[in-house]
Amino acid sequence: MNILDIKRELEAAGHTVKHRNPINFGEKHDDLRVWAIDGGEPISKKEMIAYATGFNLVSPPSAAQTQDLPTSFVLQGFRYYAQGRKCSKKNCKCREGQLHGPYWYRREIASGKRKYIGKKLPMVIVACYLARKDAQSGLEADINALQSRLQKLRMLQRNEALSQVDKIVLQSMGYSDCLV
Repeated sequence: MNILDIKRELEAAGHTVKHRNPINFGEKHDDLRVWAIDGGEPISKKEMIAYATGFNLVSPPSAAQTQDLPTSFVLQGFRYYAQGRKCSKKNCKCREGQLHGPYWYRREIASGKRKYIGKKLPMVIVACYLARKDAQSGLEADINALQSRLQKLRMLQRNEALSQVDKIVLQSMGYSDCLV
């Protein structure tokens, strides 16, 4: 994967990646370019690859994992969806229902803006979707635990009677001085 592939992957994931060198050295001298991600400080090619590695761009998901991918899903405020298209040719197969594609798009849920991604969904999006899918049961357990702790904090705030278990939980949260 070269630096321009990483740039495209980061942009497809919603990051802003700008070339910050007044002289265009071209593909041959790509090491000399300076890049900035999300308006931050300029970074070198090596730093950009390290940044991308943190987004799992370098190790793509397996083919088996990508086959389980739905044709539409929501991820961090965006809906990603695959869609077939018709062309303008009169005798094309798409006129009889065999659409071209599918092509991937990203629609921002808040504004409704749509952006064309391409024939393949970027690896960073696939990896993030699969990680979220794997983490779903853990997220539910964490939410339930937090709700239980929040309930105990509210009981303390309202000066309600507390059980011994409630007191132990509140002590572990640093509220031992508030307990009798």
